[in-house]
Amino acid sequence: MDTSFQKTTNIQNKKPLSLSEFLRSDNNKTNDSQMLIHDLGISIAPPDSPKGIAKPSESDFQIYIPSKPDAPDSCNQHFIVIPLSNGDFLATWTTASLEGTTDQRVVIARSSDQAKTWTRPQCIIGPQNDGYIASWSFLFVVPRTGRVYLFYNKHRGFVDYHHQWTGQLWFQYSDDNGCTWSKPYTHLKLEPNDFSHRDINADSNWIVYQPPILTLKGNVIVGFTHVASKKLSQNGIFPSEARFIQFKNILTEDVPEKLAINCLPENGQKGLRMQDPRYPGITTLQEPSIQCLSDGRLFCVMRSATGYVAYSISKDDGKTWSTPDFLRFHSGGPKIPQPIVPCPLYKLGNGKFILIYHNNSGDANYGRHVSDWCRNRRPVYLSVGYEVNSDGNQPIVFNPPVMLADNDRVPIGKKQLTEIGTYSSLFEYEGKIYFFYPDRKHYLLGKILASEML
Repeated sequence: MDTSFQKTTNIQNKKPLSLSEFLRSDNNKTNDSQMLIHDLGISIAPPDSPKGIAKPSESDFQIYIPSKPDAPDSCNQHFIVIPLSNGDFLATWTTASLEGTTDQRVVIARSSDQAKTWTRPQCIIGPQNDGYIASWSFLFVVPRTGRVYLFYNKHRGFVDYHHQWTGQLWFQYSDDNGCTWSKPYTHLKLEPNDFSHRDINADSNWIVYQPPILTLKGNVIVGFTHVASKKLSQNGIFPSEARFIQFKNILTEDVPEKLAINCLPENGQKGLRMQDPRYPGITTLQEPSIQCLSDGRLFCVMRSATGYVAYSISKDDGKTWSTPDFLRFHSGGPKIPQPIVPCPLYKLGNGKFILIYHNNSGDANYGRHVSDWCRNRRPVYLSVGYEVNSDGNQPIVFNPPVMLADNDRVPIGKKQLTEIGTYSSLFEYEGKIYFFYPDRKHYLLGKILASEML
């Protein structure tokens, strides 16, 4: 779900309601259909798009191929795969008939032969449980025990920005490598700040899109996009920032009710923000992805509304961060172009980095602006990064882009999507580098990165 070019109508109340009153009222049945109409109204595929029946792009693995473009499983995105302690691969993603509709749910699948074959998706949670959707799941394996945690955004009726963003951080766990799962646990709370709803008990507008990392200092941290409450919107445009969740005791605590988190920067401080050049007074930084530098500092990359990748550095494991700046191929060199689309950063065992991005500032394939997701999100590229002696400058140098994946350009679905490689995941296992990615938020595919690409 992309927040940067969306308009909606604010909820109108005669007087402020408590959260419990709001949840019982009809006022929270808001703008989802209007936002979907808006999305579809700007969903225009490139004029040179070929006609015909779409086919999955070239890949090494096909994890999930929907039966047809308009089926209940047509939309598949936010695709995270991790290796488990027993050598199986576990995948989770968000599926729906159309992104943002009322059937959106979290599913998992597994492979016992290193991605060659996969089980059918198993629905973990969604509207079948309580009538409300679930979205944006992510996984973490505890190294000490092998316990697998599955976290997700659980909507529960209160809408601030959009029902697939406004929700609580729920989790379930598995002690048998994802074969069976616990009940949902609902006690984790995201700390509010000045972007949050005026009612401190209200659910936040947020999304995590990558798995947490274990820092060199022994902390488990993941970045999240925090979209401002409707009180801060201007003409339907919502500010956003990058913040971080620290899982305080996940490495040592076995009692799920005692799992605890806190949000970074500390003490409710504002997150990482960058001015949106299109809208005065609006900040747009989203989809933070973090990795550790060799000296223990955290390096975070994010998408912005400027047409370029942004980055920030923390010297204290996420408690404080440097002012966001443009990511460049090297200090003083060209800025790395990127429309409003995720650009995750991954670290390899040899110390190199891989940046996944789309290598244009919004104008690719007749793109009309940075948010033109039907046009400027293909092809997807990678650049290999190396640490350098920075002396206060950007500490990673990136090689020129190498094309990673493309598709046949046939638009899919009501949104006419042609994108590829968005909301992906990557890891190393037994000497191979696996890249898992959606193709047009429809097909779920995987590749082993060839050595010549790196």
